[in-house]
Amino acid sequence: ALPAATIGYVSIDLDPGGAQKIEALRTLRKFPAFKDEVGLETDDDLRERLFSELQDTDTCTDLDYADDIEPWLGDRVAVAAVDLGEDDPVPVLVVQVQDADAADAGMSALRDCGGGEDGESLGGWSIDGEWAVVAETQEQADDVAAAAAKASLAADDDYQRWTEAAGDPGILTAYAAPEAGTVLSESFDDLGSGLLGGGEDYACSATPVQPLEIPGGDESVPQLEEFTFEEDCGVPEDTEMPAELTSMFEGFEGMALTVRFDDGSLELETASGTDFLDLGSLSSSDQGGEAIASLPDDTALALGVGFEEGWVDEMIDYASELTGSDLDVEEMMADLEDETGLSMPEDAETLAGESMALAVSGEADLEEFLDSGELGGVPMAVKIKGDADEIEAVLDKLRATMPADEPEALEIL
Repeated sequence: ALPAATIGYVSIDLDPGGAQKIEALRTLRKFPAFKDEVGLETDDDLRERLFSELQDTDTCTDLDYADDIEPWLGDRVAVAAVDLGEDDPVPVLVVQVQDADAADAGMSALRDCGGGEDGESLGGWSIDGEWAVVAETQEQADDVAAAAAKASLAADDDYQRWTEAAGDPGILTAYAAPEAGTVLSESFDDLGSGLLGGGEDYACSATPVQPLEIPGGDESVPQLEEFTFEEDCGVPEDTEMPAELTSMFEGFEGMALTVRFDDGSLELETASGTDFLDLGSLSSSDQGGEAIASLPDDTALALGVGFEEGWVDEMIDYASELTGSDLDVEEMMADLEDETGLSMPEDAETLAGESMALAVSGEADLEEFLDSGELGGVPMAVKIKGDADEIEAVLDKLRATMPADEPEALEIL
C-alpha cells in the first residue's frame, strides 16, 4: 500500500498468528499489572478493546463497534512518512480493510464524529484492495496511492534487504529508508541544533498575562497564571550542523526493526548498515550475543556487547567528530588516568575483554527497586569474557582509588 518513496514506517499487527498471540499473552502475564489491569484473553478482539477505550474518552460514542467498525477493520495498521516531492515528507496512516465499501462508510462515520466544532472534515483516504491510505488531505491520499501503484515499497531493494535481515515478522515492524538520513540532516534546525554545537546563547522568556480564574477556587490557594512566550526564541539562525555529523546522516544505509514474542520472552531484532557510524570495532563484533547466551537460564534482563581491539580510541575519535569540537584526546586520557589510576586505553580494553554482558537475575524484585530507586538490593552482575588475571590487576587499580572506609567492591568470581 505504500510507495517506494516511503521514508519510513512503523506497523503493528493487532491479531498476530496464533502462536505469536499465545506467546505474547504468556509473556505479558508475567507482569502482575498487566494481568490485573488489562486481563486480555487469547480469544479477545484487541480491535474492539481499543475502540472501547476510545469511546471511554467520550469520542464517537454514537458508533457501534459491531455495526460500524468490525465489518471492515482489518488487523494491521501503520504510520508512515512518504516523499511526494514536497518540502516535507507527508504523514499517512495505512489501515488494513476487509470490505472496501463498508470501510468507506465506516471511515466517513469516524470522520464525522471526530470532526471539529467548525464542522470541517478531517483528512481524506484512498482504498485499494485490502488497504486504505489515510492522509491529511484527499489529494495527498490519492497521490500516495497512485505512487504505490507505480512502484510499491514491497518491491524496493533496500526495503527487502533490511526487512529480511531483521528476521521473522512479529507484532511490530519498523523500517527506515536510506533517505531518512538525509531528511534528518535537513531537519537539523527543527531538532534542536543548538545542542550539538551552535555555540550561541539564546533563551525563551515567559511573561505573565493575567491571573487564571479557577471556578470555586479557595482564596488560600495560589491562583495559576497564564503565560505567553516570545516568538523569536529558538535555535540561532547561524547554527550549522558539524560536517562530520552531516556526513554520518547522509551515509545512512537504512534499517529495519522487528518486535516479536518467543518462548515466553520479548525479542527485539534490528538490522542496519553500520559503516556510516564509523565504529567498526564495536559494530563488527558478534561476541555480545555469545556473552548473553552464556548467562543462567533464569536471567530476566541482559545487555551484551562485543569488542574488537582499538575500540576505545575509536569511540573517543567518534565523539570528537560528532560534537564538531576540538576535543583534546590526550588531555582527556591523562585526566582519566589520574582519577582512576588506569593506563588508558590499554586497561579499558583489558577490563572489557572480548565481550561484556550486564545481567539481572530473575529473582530480582523489580517492584521494590521501582519504589526505592536503589540498585543495592537488585541481584545483578557484569559477565566479562577475557583474561581473569589481567582483569583482576585492573580491578586492583580501581579498588585503590576507592575510599578506605568502603567495603570491598568490584568482586570477581
